[in-house]
Amino acid sequence: MWPASSTRPTSGTRPALSTGEETALPAGAGDGLIWLGRIDEEKAPHIAILAARIAGRRIRIVGPVFDAAYVECHGTLFRAGHVELAGELGGTRISACRDAGRRAGLAGRHVR
Repeated sequence: MWPASSTRPTSGTRPALSTGEETALPAGAGDGLIWLGRIDEEKAPHIAILAARIAGRRIRIVGPVFDAAYVECHGTLFRAGHVELAGELGGTRISACRDAGRRAGLAGRHVR
């Protein structure tokens, strides 16, 4: 388990996306959010959708739907006006997401 001090947000930074980060990352500019991963209850992208709504930001959900019943259960959230359910991407579309991540300083960081 991480020490409690490592889980507290710091003004002007965004959270590290993997363990072992030695320095905080600067906050990036932009008006939208992206969530990458498989779409199922275990990964819980509905929580990211709620966080985006609270923050007043648009969010793009990218990844394969592993559990259609989960998406239907949270259908109101997945169909909200601030949400784009992009599904599984490949080729130039996933490359564009990776490039956007690199520009935001997220290259080489992985969610565990």
